[in-house]
Amino acid sequence: MTVVAQLSPLRTRGTQIINATGAVVQLRGVNLGSWLLNELWMTEMQPQGEQMSCEMHVRQVLTQRFGARRTEQALQIYRQHYIMPADFDLIARLGMNCIRLPIYYELLERDARPGVYRADGWRVLDETVSNCAARGLYCILDLHGAPGGQSGDHTTGQTGRNKLFFDKRFQDRTVALWKAIATRYAGNPVVAGYDLLNEPWGAPTPAALIDLYDRIYRAIRTVDQQHIVFLEDRGPGTSMEELPRPRRQGWRFIVYQFHPYLFGNSEVAAHCAFVDERVRTYEAFATAHDAPVLVGEFHPQGGTESWRYYLTTFNTRGLSWTVWTYKCSSRMGDWGIVRTSVAPNVQTGSYEQICADFARYATLHGQIDAAHTSIITRCNLAPTGTTTNDTKRRVTIDPQ
Repeated sequence: MTVVAQLSPLRTRGTQIINATGAVVQLRGVNLGSWLLNELWMTEMQPQGEQMSCEMHVRQVLTQRFGARRTEQALQIYRQHYIMPADFDLIARLGMNCIRLPIYYELLERDARPGVYRADGWRVLDETVSNCAARGLYCILDLHGAPGGQSGDHTTGQTGRNKLFFDKRFQDRTVALWKAIATRYAGNPVVAGYDLLNEPWGAPTPAALIDLYDRIYRAIRTVDQQHIVFLEDRGPGTSMEELPRPRRQGWRFIVYQFHPYLFGNSEVAAHCAFVDERVRTYEAFATAHDAPVLVGEFHPQGGTESWRYYLTTFNTRGLSWTVWTYKCSSRMGDWGIVRTSVAPNVQTGSYEQICADFARYATLHGQIDAAHTSIITRCNLAPTGTTTNDTKRRVTIDPQ
């Protein structure tokens, strides 16, 4: 794999992320949600009255209707169009320096052949890293859906599974998968690091999560001693203080990641207060744990004023962030920088219509949110630790 040398490898020093020269790096980026793990609420693959809940269900329905080979071809069309090279251009033009890449384990490994990694899956990841490299973007590899499922939520790729923490076979596969990923990308400065488990909310105890983290961490370090490892907490109803101090575990280059969402409230004042409280909490946590924090997912409800306040606050305080998400259905309001208007019916639509709909997820067929891209661009022009006023700027995407 060709590695572009313009990006400097990232490490940690105390509460900061730094590059090889010791300069502080604030990650400012976006999640490529629903690309390599389809969350159906974002892609409108949930026909009214139908029980479509997760990516695995979509795969099963398509396979039952059209067979395995044609299903793979259809999903390839989806992947080839949902995110394209021009999307990386747009992200770079917005002044971002990072993407977080949510991955479903089935991209690389199928349950029918555990431990056998798919060449086409590696190709997708390699091309993504290359696209990032060509535009000076770091890439966080995020295992959004692990073997067995790290919770019962649809975001793992299979609703209701939640077997990872209760079946050693799935744990062994997760450890082996991460070792394979780390082996492939060790020494690649474009990869910012490894996000071991997205929202591991199915962990029954803090010890269950920390023990699995430790196994994965030590497997990675046998082949890659340098990349950052991102760790998340057990989610709502638990305490972030359950996460250990890296030094006590013998861990190096750790960044802790949190996902602050304030749902059900679109009042700007409420969101401003929420962000202020979260930032104070994260800064205290970072100091106590002597480790940086990444705001790995968030969504500023309340319109442009909320967007401006979130980003300005994070940037002023030097807090790294990746907003959720890059692309989403227009029916979901202001989620997404790019809005789509596609609603494939995988249960009753013809194969040809489904494939045509999948191709229409391309950004050229969607709508770029001019107000939000203006705020993102303006905020990203400001150096870390400074405030900014928003100005209007039109952002377009080049034809493919």
